[in-house]
Amino acid sequence: MLAFGLGGCTARLIYDRLDTLIAWYVEDRLELAGGQQQELRRLIGAQLEWHRETQLPLYADAFATLQRDAARPLGRERLDRALVEADAFWAATMRNVAPEAARFIAGLDEAQVEGLFREFAEDDAERRRKFARDSPEERLERRTKRAIRSIERWTGRLDAAQRARVAQATAAAEPLDEAWLDNRARWRAEFRAALARRADAGAFAREVERLFVEPESAWTAEYRAATQRNRERYVTLVADLDATLSPQQRERVRSQLATWAADLRALTVG
Repeated sequence: MLAFGLGGCTARLIYDRLDTLIAWYVEDRLELAGGQQQELRRLIGAQLEWHRETQLPLYADAFATLQRDAARPLGRERLDRALVEADAFWAATMRNVAPEAARFIAGLDEAQVEGLFREFAEDDAERRRKFARDSPEERLERRTKRAIRSIERWTGRLDAAQRARVAQATAAAEPLDEAWLDNRARWRAEFRAALARRADAGAFAREVERLFVEPESAWTAEYRAATQRNRERYVTLVADLDATLSPQQRERVRSQLATWAADLRALTVG
């Protein structure tokens, strides 16, 4: 999923800047004091070192295997396995991050917590204003163009029938812009409630792990079901497109997969 979303970038370009990007994101939303900034940078560096040494080899293997299998249409079952693998990779990373994140977050004072959630609320309000400015038709058109652009970074130009299939799938997907914001707010509300009880270090650490590893546990049942239906639609779309790739398109996809595998392998050694 990361690869499809960032098909215009290389793994090395993304990864070599992650420490700075993560620090900027946190520091933009959180007023750090004293040695907190240095501690944050140290924690990010340690987590990325663990990730580079233990996780990137697994990612490289996954891309290499997918590249080999993509010599012919992958089929729905193979794509489902790839998504399950990606989910497991994400969960493993969040499970490792959570204890150190909980320890750092537990050290925030009340003014910092208030400032953090004020920044979150302002972000959400701005997103809601943007959603309100556009009609449903305009949002659909933008989603369709974004989907085509992301896929074409991997395949090269899609033909008319392939583009129509992407447009059909995008139109069939349930629009979840506002529901996404609502359920993100629910997740943050549970996170804030956990922060109010952070004096109990053990219980707080368990709550942070749950919210990091299983963010969907804070969502409504309706939203979980809708996201799963959309996920099924898009996996079906990828399977359908994969079956229609021309030899040139298939070779481009395999070349991109090989590049990601090689970049990830190189990153494991610095």
